[in-house]
Amino acid sequence: MTTHLNVNNRQKPLAFMPTCLAVFFLLGVMEVNSAEGLSPQKLQYDPNNDVLTLQVEQVSLKTVLSRIAMLSGIEVLMDPRVEQQVSVTIQNQPLEQGLKQLVRGMNSVFRYGESGSTMGAKPLLVGLSLLPQSDADGQMLEPLLSMEGEAMLRTMTKRSQASDNRLAGQRWDQRLAQLPPAHRERIIDVAQQQRRKLELRRKIRDERQQLSALRREELLAERERGEGALRLADPERYELRRQRFLEIEKSIQYN
Repeated sequence: MTTHLNVNNRQKPLAFMPTCLAVFFLLGVMEVNSAEGLSPQKLQYDPNNDVLTLQVEQVSLKTVLSRIAMLSGIEVLMDPRVEQQVSVTIQNQPLEQGLKQLVRGMNSVFRYGESGSTMGAKPLLVGLSLLPQSDADGQMLEPLLSMEGEAMLRTMTKRSQASDNRLAGQRWDQRLAQLPPAHRERIIDVAQQQRRKLELRRKIRDERQQLSALRREELLAERERGEGALRLADPERYELRRQRFLEIEKSIQYN
């Protein structure tokens, strides 16, 4: 059963995950994809055209939807009881159409936001909820990705920018706009703090690498000066030393 819901008209807000999942959880989702066969099979999302290509065989539904959510910007709420292994082939279909094929036969609710700048455009898909057939109240719905963790990853990787007009960016912006102001500000603030920490760590790493490279250059120059002085002072000893180095290099290459 598939239900369509416009988020602007819903009676009550859907619950968000109360705890903040670290970025490592999101990165873990990517690793699980490879472990469960997503990478060698196929999961591609075209952000410019909002098109999904998916070819999986006996892969966790949660794993597939987590990856799609991260790439497309939709929010997926899922009751743990509907988790299952899925096999499906979707070739270059619009995201909404592809998702409907993926969850065909399940109790699903598609949520929509504003259509964007184009007059007459259909409402923008911003979320998907999956419930057991016997449950309609959604009390056990859980987001596959916390907004806090997702915001951190999007900010760190610059996947979502205010100037991003792609649908993935629009979905993310609309989801943020639906949150209470205090919650939204906290999510953005934490994400920005994490980005600054990441940039600082990268800066420190780059500086260390530059110092190491400079030190290697200094040691090489010092060695070359020493060999030059030895060649002038004692050519015979210099030649013996050079031959010894050549023999060592040949031995290493041979082994």
